[in-house]
Amino acid sequence: MFRVRRLRVTGIVLAATIVLAPTVWQAAPSNAAAAVTPGSPASAITAAPVRPEHCTEEQMEAVTLDNCALMVDGNPATHGFPAPPFPGNGFIITPITPEEWVPLTLGSSGPIVTILQSKLLVDSSDVVVDGKFGSITEVAVRKAQGTLLLPVTGIVDAATATALDMLVRAEQDTFPGTGWTWTGNSWSGSAALAAWEQSLARGGVRSHPLAAGLFEGFLADVRRGNYRIDESGTYSFRCTATTVRNCKGLTPAQLSYHSWGLAVDLNYSTNPLQTVRHATDACAAPTAHAMPNWVLKAAQRWGLFWGGWYSCPKAGQRSIVKDPHHFEYRGTPELAQAIIAKNTAEGATAVTAPALGDLLLACGDRGPAVAEIRALLPAGYRPAEATSLVNTFTSALAAAIAKWQTAQGLPATATFDPATAAALGVTVRHTEVFPVLHRNSCGDHVKRLQSLLGLTVTGSIGYTTMNSLRTWQRAHGLAPTGVTDTATAAALKLRVNTPPTTTTTTTAPPDDSSTTTTSSPVAPTAAKVYVPLARGTRSQVVNALQRALTAAGYRVRTTGLFGPQTARSLHSFQRANRLPVSSTLSLRAARLLGLTPVPKLPMRYGQRGDNVLL
Repeated sequence: MFRVRRLRVTGIVLAATIVLAPTVWQAAPSNAAAAVTPGSPASAITAAPVRPEHCTEEQMEAVTLDNCALMVDGNPATHGFPAPPFPGNGFIITPITPEEWVPLTLGSSGPIVTILQSKLLVDSSDVVVDGKFGSITEVAVRKAQGTLLLPVTGIVDAATATALDMLVRAEQDTFPGTGWTWTGNSWSGSAALAAWEQSLARGGVRSHPLAAGLFEGFLADVRRGNYRIDESGTYSFRCTATTVRNCKGLTPAQLSYHSWGLAVDLNYSTNPLQTVRHATDACAAPTAHAMPNWVLKAAQRWGLFWGGWYSCPKAGQRSIVKDPHHFEYRGTPELAQAIIAKNTAEGATAVTAPALGDLLLACGDRGPAVAEIRALLPAGYRPAEATSLVNTFTSALAAAIAKWQTAQGLPATATFDPATAAALGVTVRHTEVFPVLHRNSCGDHVKRLQSLLGLTVTGSIGYTTMNSLRTWQRAHGLAPTGVTDTATAAALKLRVNTPPTTTTTTTAPPDDSSTTTTSSPVAPTAAKVYVPLARGTRSQVVNALQRALTAAGYRVRTTGLFGPQTARSLHSFQRANRLPVSSTLSLRAARLLGLTPVPKLPMRYGQRGDNVLL
């Protein structure tokens, strides 16, 4: 007689351990631009960085991690870190007979699908563990059936369930538990969660106390090298971004490393989470990012694994999620303490970071190098500013440099370019001639960029300008980073040694007033902000809206159909920007998303791209 046994699953029992095989990245396509990080020369960035081999036991024992990627098999719990609480009470698992099994097909959902996806994840790393049986899960089922020599149907029948060792009935226990409150992006409110958060380090970085020194040391090295950090985040209690963020229908195995206090995100606007697709091998495709190589090396030194190195256990996958703003620790607590002790003893001299002669700095940049520039300027040219601004390249400093450049017979670029550096006695080790414009950049070169993009000219870069630049980059086959990398600056004909001289009038959309500003001369062959739509490509219109919402941080699939998911994301964007909430894309919302509408707006729910909107 078959005995029914009820088992409550609350731990990481169903987790699938993924061992990522070393991957050598292919060279970037000729039209893929390598993004330039503020202050860094173009040579410091590559769209296809070669991921180092995983650290060996010998390298970990000797704590020599500079030339390897630290990734210990397992998860934080198996590594020895205390486990955080979980918003649900897990699954109730009941073994069943083959006759009791209910087949799983496209459209099925629930805890049993979560278990299925966890099983499939071992051989199909593009499976998303979200408890929903979609097309990717179906493909993985077919693949597993072929491997197991079963009929390839894409349907999980009793034979397939038996072969996958999941002949059970799974039910979600209480979810969420008492006191748990979902805020839209993370959990709060639970007494158990409050106790967990109290245990985290609360110094410069909110992280696990056994690994806090790793993140503090890494960020100190990054700032010392003058990498401008506009956005950062460490602790956030949720499941991974590629599953279901509120963890419903999942197990603790899907908790994000942020929930453990073992991850940090930097500048996510210019290094967005992305799904890389390729006709034959997405694992080897380049990543659109703006992280200089030396930042990645600093992460290796502190034992942090870069999200841009995510790849596949097997070649041949057509899509893979990469997270180039993300760094996480995937080792043991003991190794973390050894890394902290060694790097602290070695000090800052071990960091390979850019020096003043390696940098091209302009209005809006920030870091210790800016203080060096102030000190190099003759006393009569130094602007009198608050001490708190000593590391910030302010508009006053830009004006002072332009005045000094004029006095020296140099082009008045208002930037710390190679000619200016040499005249100030600095040994220059790069030949950059393009301004690196990024979020919070300011000055005349920003005005010129905004004029070229057809935007209201303000002289400073916010989300509107950044998203407009992303849209332009996508339309021209460039990496959509939202910063002026070398290829973008060349295409827009932005040169740092061409001072602004021409007065132009920029006419904004009807809901704004016309603004007259001074900007640089615009070459007659400068690229357009949008490209005309050819016959048969009208769905690209909605695609552009969906890509813009994704770039703004909303989770939308690029399908070409203005459906419920797109409408919900648009509503969230409208609320965040204090716009009327509607399933119609207005001119104002389009402009804030960096889209250039011509001329058939508004776009409505259910529409398939009848407007020219790029």
